[in-house]
Amino acid sequence: MFPLISTPRLRLRSFELSDARSFYELMSNRDVLKYLGRDAVTSVEMMEERISGILESYKNGEAFYWAICTHDDPKMVGNIGFQNWQKPNNRTEVGYSIMPAFWGKGLMTEALSALCLYLFEYMKFHSLEANIDPANTGSVKLLEKVGFVKEAHFRENYVYGGKFWDSGIYSLIDREFVWKEEFGNKPSLPANK
Repeated sequence: MFPLISTPRLRLRSFELSDARSFYELMSNRDVLKYLGRDAVTSVEMMEERISGILESYKNGEAFYWAICTHDDPKMVGNIGFQNWQKPNNRTEVGYSIMPAFWGKGLMTEALSALCLYLFEYMKFHSLEANIDPANTGSVKLLEKVGFVKEAHFRENYVYGGKFWDSGIYSLIDREFVWKEEFGNKPSLPANK
C-alpha cells in the first residue's frame, strides 16, 4: 500500500490517473518549468503515461512520487518524491514542484520536511541529494531552511534549449536533520519496516 503522509495543511498521496489534468497544468506552466530544464508537456495523455510510469516505478521499488493536495481539496497542486536511488549508499535524490498560486506560503517547506522525516526515519536513508538550478533562489532558500547544505556548483554542465546551464548540488545527512517547530506538527509515519 502506498504510504500516505499527512501534515497540518497537506496530504501527500499516491498519484491517480485522474490527476492527469492537474499534472498537465503543473508541467505545462512556464513559471514552474523555468528552472527545471525540461519542455512543457503538450497533452493530458502525456501525463497519463507519466503517471502510469510513476506508479510502475513505485511498484518496482525504484522511485516514489507523491501528489500534493491540501486537506480542503483533493486536487493535486504539486508533487514531491525521490528517484535515482543509490541503494548501496543509502542515498537518493529528492525533487519537487508546486503550482505558483501556492508559492510563498510555506507549503513546500511543510512537504519537504515531512518527506525528509519519512525518508530518514522510515526508509532509513543515510543522505538525500537535490540537484537544482542555482538561479532558483526560492529552491535554494527552501533547501537551506530544511537543513540541506551546498555540496557543489557545476558550471555549465548540461545543455537545454541550446544553452548551457549550471547545477547546484545540495545534500542532507540523516544525523543533521532536525524537525523544527516552524515545520508544524510532525506527521505520523507508518510503523518501521
